[in-house]
Amino acid sequence: MDSPFERSLNLIEPLTFETLLLEVHCNLPKITKGAMLIQFKQDMENRIEEAWHVFGANFDALEKEAKKRRED
Repeated sequence: MDSPFERSLNLIEPLTFETLLLEVHCNLPKITKGAMLIQFKQDMENRIEEAWHVFGANFDALEKEAKKRRED
């Protein structure tokens, strides 16, 4: 958390319609509303799980930065 670049990184990776359409194209043998909904839910769950890992890996640094800002 020492640089503006580090602080500006996404905690959760963005999901665009273009990305979702690509994943639907690549992952679904048959495209249905139900299958697309499942794909979307899986994408969201994967991003949330990854965000928890990123958050956990940076938890100490986040706490340190938050306390530092409180002191300023």
